[in-house]
Amino acid sequence: MRLRLALATALVVATLAVYWPVRHHEFVDLDDYAGILWNPDLRVGSLTEAIRVAFTKPLLSIWVPLTMLSLELDRALYGEAPAGYLLTNVALHVASALLLLHVLWRMTGSTGASAFVAGVFALHPLHVESVAWASERKDTLSALFFMLTWLAYLRYVERPVRVRYALVVASLALGLLAKPMLVTLPFVLLLLDYWPLRRLDLGAVREKLPLLALVAAESLATYVVQGARGAMSYGMGLPLSLRVANAIDSTFIYLRQTFWPSDLAVFYAHPAASLDVARVAVAASVLLVLSAAAFALRRTQPWWLVGWLWYLGMLVPVIGLVQVGMQGRADRYTYLPMIGLSLAVAFGARHRVRSGAQRRALAVAATVVLAVFAWLASAQVATWRNSFTLYERVIAVAPDSSYPHQRLGMVYAMQSDFGRAQQHFQRAIELEPQEAKEIVHQLGSMARAHAENSRFEAAVRTAAFAIALAEETDQPEAAAALRARLPELRAPFR
Repeated sequence: MRLRLALATALVVATLAVYWPVRHHEFVDLDDYAGILWNPDLRVGSLTEAIRVAFTKPLLSIWVPLTMLSLELDRALYGEAPAGYLLTNVALHVASALLLLHVLWRMTGSTGASAFVAGVFALHPLHVESVAWASERKDTLSALFFMLTWLAYLRYVERPVRVRYALVVASLALGLLAKPMLVTLPFVLLLLDYWPLRRLDLGAVREKLPLLALVAAESLATYVVQGARGAMSYGMGLPLSLRVANAIDSTFIYLRQTFWPSDLAVFYAHPAASLDVARVAVAASVLLVLSAAAFALRRTQPWWLVGWLWYLGMLVPVIGLVQVGMQGRADRYTYLPMIGLSLAVAFGARHRVRSGAQRRALAVAATVVLAVFAWLASAQVATWRNSFTLYERVIAVAPDSSYPHQRLGMVYAMQSDFGRAQQHFQRAIELEPQEAKEIVHQLGSMARAHAENSRFEAAVRTAAFAIALAEETDQPEAAAALRARLPELRAPFR
């Protein structure tokens, strides 16, 4: 018991050490402004209004009522100060790591392997995006309910009564209201029935039917809301063959970055037709070989199959077969799927240990790995300090991507630093000429937002900059429309 308490304490201390700097971070130009800082839906006057807004309005393009409620609470507590939102994310992340540690201990009886799995979850640099980004509250909140559902299910298995099963259903429902990615959780429970619970039979499958009905309803709701909000407009233009190719490539990249986390950034452009066929074939071959190996070991070492299917299965909703957004992949998508990989590795290593000396050597090796992950995660946390550090990191990783230059241009334009904005917009247009239309459109929206918030001088200057850029990029109609709107933007100066 003392060892377990010491490991839990070390887990909390290490995680807080990695993420404590976020208290000095800013909101970033990546959903934080539209979804939190400028979102009128978060400014509610009563609990009744908060619940009504949360359940009737999507958060940007996704219906996540529980996440909306948590952000409404943050707005009431912290106002426009980002530290509170970010430290709440950290607290949720720490709580999930401790629950993961506890549930694995109870389910497997292994102290060391369970601590390693929880440590990887808490400290891996791929998970920084889910914690250090205020808008990813849906990740940290849904992860907490993932762990609570897992714990509730274990308690139900230990004593299968209706009240305990009701807690499983309630926990899953709340998790789905935080983020739809938990639609794969019933299948994860089936994997756990196979190992370590060893109770997989027809009855165990029948138990999951109410849970499957719940996730089917959530999947339909998510599809309808995201379709109506245009979140899938980019993906609808991609042929299925390109989406499948990117899914295979991304699954392999996530696997590689789990063991060798390098070149991490907040945005990876979708490769579309530029993805090399040979590269996809190699990735597919590796995934097939690993799948075959895990299947071959299913009877003697079942953790390999369980962990591998956990990883593959939990990626399905976010792997891009139904493409949402312009990204090819995202670090945050590994937040829960990676547990499967670390589970397989931890219990695979534990299985190979035979002597006390080997156990000590394994403990040292695990500690070193976690220390390296913590160090890399600390460096990754620093890239989330503000919008400039965030997008400069994207440029360092992908210098030929237009997206970070477009966003940096917008950040400078918001600060009325139009000289630097112009430099980044020019570079973005050099890389992707079709982006010129979108840049002018966003600048026009920025000018209107300034005017609506009584920043009339900034509105006029932004509109003038947008007009000049529209003329430079051969958009006479856009320039004329912006000129026609100038009087309403400068109305207070009459």
